[in-house]
Amino acid sequence: PSMMNNAATKGLWIPVVAYSVCLCSMGVAAALRKYSVRQASYVWVLAGAVLFILSDSTIALNKFMQPFDASSLLVMTTYAAAQWLIIWGVKK
Repeated sequence: PSMMNNAATKGLWIPVVAYSVCLCSMGVAAALRKYSVRQASYVWVLAGAVLFILSDSTIALNKFMQPFDASSLLVMTTYAAAQWLIIWGVKK
């Protein structure tokens, strides 16, 4: 099922799209740091941003498309790693 015809997302289309735009903007902002910070900082923060996007995508997949048993473990692992990588990268 797609988001457009999924009963679980009824009435959520605009907020989901708005959040998706914010999430993608965060990823783009992390990527655009390449020439303004040291290489190590860039790599750590970009990796954290990718994991953060993966974490949120897993939440959406599990909630609205196809629930799966390991989703909580995957979400929390990628989320914690993302936060750590972003903080570590900013400190570099």
